[in-house]
Amino acid sequence: MYFTLLFESPEGPTLTYELVFHPAVEWSRTANSHEYHHGRPVNSIQPPKSGPRYVMGDFRFLIDHEKIENQIIPNRYDADSLRARKVGIVCHDSGHGNEEDLNLLMSEMKSEGFIPNLMFRP
Repeated sequence: MYFTLLFESPEGPTLTYELVFHPAVEWSRTANSHEYHHGRPVNSIQPPKSGPRYVMGDFRFLIDHEKIENQIIPNRYDADSLRARKVGIVCHDSGHGNEEDLNLLMSEMKSEGFIPNLMFRP
């Protein structure tokens, strides 16, 4: 299994990232994802610990590294702030992730104040 995360933005566009396990945890920006270097997407982001399973902190690493909160929540005090913290999750049948990885990801999202929405699960 691997996961696509869709971060809503009040004014668009939707920020989209994929969480894959190749063989370590790797975040990938989907824009220009067709560009590869040595078999890895050019836009690949690996958390520092880089193990084969999702661990708490991987989501926070993405949020901090990509400055996602600054992009999706321009004004933390307006009515769109809560909506902007919703994250759609699409689960893909292929890949090396598993249910435990998904559960940890969703747990961390909630602890960070995001609202995960499982949109598709095979």
